[in-house]
Amino acid sequence: IGLFILFIGFSDGGMIVGVTPEFAPAPPPLAFVFPNTAAQWVFLVGLVITAALWARKVKGALVISIALTTVIAIVLGVQELPKTFSVTPNFGTLGLGLEDLGGVFTIEAGVLAAVLAIFAIMLSDFFDTMGTVTGIAAEAGLSDKDGQVPGVGRVLLVDSLAAVVGGAAGVSSNTTYIESAAGVAEGGRTGMTSVVTGVLFLLAVFLAPVVQIIPLQAAAPALVLVGYLMI
Repeated sequence: IGLFILFIGFSDGGMIVGVTPEFAPAPPPLAFVFPNTAAQWVFLVGLVITAALWARKVKGALVISIALTTVIAIVLGVQELPKTFSVTPNFGTLGLGLEDLGGVFTIEAGVLAAVLAIFAIMLSDFFDTMGTVTGIAAEAGLSDKDGQVPGVGRVLLVDSLAAVVGGAAGVSSNTTYIESAAGVAEGGRTGMTSVVTGVLFLLAVFLAPVVQIIPLQAAAPALVLVGYLMI
């Protein structure tokens, strides 16, 4: 899981890119590249800032590094400021899942295909959750001596109910996210961390245009550090 997070961080930072056939007869799908754009250098500078703040045990190191890297990206022209800001959220997708619920088993492929599709998605969500919970609990020191997560049944119950509610509401699956490791890296160990994060997400709905100012190159260093820590 740590390697996967590390991979996502380098990919978002532009240091891992797709290789086209012009470079080799049988190229790998992805490869590291030497930084030759301003965006890539912004990512590397952000990575240095993130590592330095974390090494000095600065509280909120990840948030501070994201803010500083965003400013650098704006100054260098990597990220443009929006011309207008609107804090009116759009909830147009809410409820769309309920509208489509009745037609799930009436698709042309038939009931069997629908059941198999649902089963495949359920397995994917289940193993994604188990891997995430196991990795984050180990990083937080909440696992027992055998590497098991106490109360994992309750975690899976909450996660599954959230996924159902999210699907019915017409939004992305409300499942456990590996980015929660960022909270663990900052010292989060209880459910209060998740409650605070949830409240901040609600506030972020009204600040979405402002949050969009943050480029991938500013958030990617945090993923790289968290992935490294999990490894």
